[in-house]
Amino acid sequence: MDLPDLIPLLSGLDPHDVMTFEQMLDLRKLPDRSVVSRRGTPGHDVFVLLTGACLGLVQSRSGKDIVIDRIGPGRVFGELGALDGGSRVRTVRADGPVEVGALPLQDFEAWLMKTPQAMRNLLSELAGNTRELSDRYFEMAVHDVETRVRLFLIRLLIEHCALHDGGALDPAPSHSTIAANVGANREAVSRVISRFGRMGFLDSGRRRIVVLDAAGLEAGLKGPV
Repeated sequence: MDLPDLIPLLSGLDPHDVMTFEQMLDLRKLPDRSVVSRRGTPGHDVFVLLTGACLGLVQSRSGKDIVIDRIGPGRVFGELGALDGGSRVRTVRADGPVEVGALPLQDFEAWLMKTPQAMRNLLSELAGNTRELSDRYFEMAVHDVETRVRLFLIRLLIEHCALHDGGALDPAPSHSTIAANVGANREAVSRVISRFGRMGFLDSGRRRIVVLDAAGLEAGLKGPV
């Protein structure tokens, strides 16, 4: 695996700095739903996701998990502790089997101080993450549940190169998982998925969604997805 191609943090770095980073990594393979880091706990490690996907979660007052972001390969997380020394701001849980690299926080801090380009890359990534989070809160504030579900499905289909007639999510996320991602309850999501089926956009079964009319699914959305 060529880490500079996978990890934006390493973009433009000297090969020696990349090698130092690689030598610090403690590689871990974790099963589905493993908790990589937990909200409110001290941050002793910084993580980089190498394969698979993770969910960033916070709990509502009722104890319900709410997804605030989705973490893909190459993403660094737990890095805020290296910048402000604070505790974890969200729980990160594996969404399927994953491989992560863990770096001791103090070693990561020392490496950043010696590698200005990496610090610039990290700040750029943080800015991008902040923009994504702002967009997510905007969508929850202004869009109804149907539009939020539509956006979530379209983005997931794009991620899996399946936004075309006959494209499929298999396995597809459960209605509970979709609800946690869009800030709704499971029953509301189930009604929307059923409505999309009646409109001929999707064919959904147990943990499988097949696109019947991609253009219809995208119709009505304004602005970038």
